[in-house]
Amino acid sequence: MTGLFGIRRRSGAPLVHMGERVEPEREARVLAELFSAVYGMPPAGVWRAPAAAAVIGDDGPLGDGVLLSVALPWGASVALAPATDGVVQVRRAERPRRVVRGDATVAVLTALAEAGYGLPSGTGVRVLVRAAPLGGVAPLIAAVLLALAEVFAGPEPSRERASLVRIAHRAHEGAPGNPADLDASLRCAEGRALLTDRRSGTGRTMAFALAGAGLRLLITDTGAARAADQFAARRVECDKAAAQLEVASLRDVDDLSGALTVLHDPALRLRARHVVTEGHRVNALVGLLRAGAAGDIGALLNSSHLSLRDALGVSTPQVDAAVDTAARRGARGGRMSGPLGLALSVVPEGRAAPIAEAVAAAFAAHRWSAPVFFNAVPAGGAGRVG
Repeated sequence: MTGLFGIRRRSGAPLVHMGERVEPEREARVLAELFSAVYGMPPAGVWRAPAAAAVIGDDGPLGDGVLLSVALPWGASVALAPATDGVVQVRRAERPRRVVRGDATVAVLTALAEAGYGLPSGTGVRVLVRAAPLGGVAPLIAAVLLALAEVFAGPEPSRERASLVRIAHRAHEGAPGNPADLDASLRCAEGRALLTDRRSGTGRTMAFALAGAGLRLLITDTGAARAADQFAARRVECDKAAAQLEVASLRDVDDLSGALTVLHDPALRLRARHVVTEGHRVNALVGLLRAGAAGDIGALLNSSHLSLRDALGVSTPQVDAAVDTAARRGARGGRMSGPLGLALSVVPEGRAAPIAEAVAAAFAAHRWSAPVFFNAVPAGGAGRVG
């Protein structure tokens, strides 16, 4: 079944391919009308935040490396109005008559208050959300944050976006998914990627001219996310390796070969190898983008995935199959993207559909649940749409 976002859901045919058809303005009108019908008053506005995908870098357990990511055309939309009764009421557009748990909204309100936004006593809100089709809770947190910040503090100056990112990370603590997606969701620009230093929280965008090179991003949602405790275990191993090497983090290792002679545990050697070489791959890929050679990044993506699979040990059979099948059918390269079971491949524009068909056939042969495909170029970041 194809919905407003142009998504064919998992209950449909095995191939669940989607194109680039996204209509934020229409979505905003529909959501505003539905809000008025449900709550009996118009919303203060409608805000939208995109899902994000990691392209290369530290999107896993280390949490203080460098990450290159992009925003995607699909995201979460939020219609919101303030209230003075202290009640937080959240409904979903899919079932608007039913009040649902508002954990994300409460977390954002708490984070804003802790950041000194001075919310009035008895602050309440009425919220209607349409969740993102991928990306976990991060797009929803980003959209709710922008809405609440504007409603209670006025339109956001561009210089304040970095502080909102920090608040978003505070609100995301303990939530499932990848908090690094918040940076891309809030900071990205159309046709550009975001390079984030996760240690300092700083970031800058750079041209990611896939369309000009006749290329697309094919994102495969395999439905096979890794358990959070596995990533936590990798973080412990990375910290243990750093302690043995007497550095603050594995990203601070300058001499990999020397470090490997110090580490005797085979698992720790593999973790160190991944972190250090991934940093080099990020630098190499950024160099290609700066040189306008986006079409040449495929080998780096492939190398990154092999390292995630073999050295860090965090991939899944479904993600491996998506990446490998896409490569055999003409993708320039690909890798695992974040902890939620996504695979990202760079594909020629005219090959997206047949590559998706091949991946879907591979999943069917394994009797796995049908994957969902997202075919796009880098999109813009979060903002008000209505």
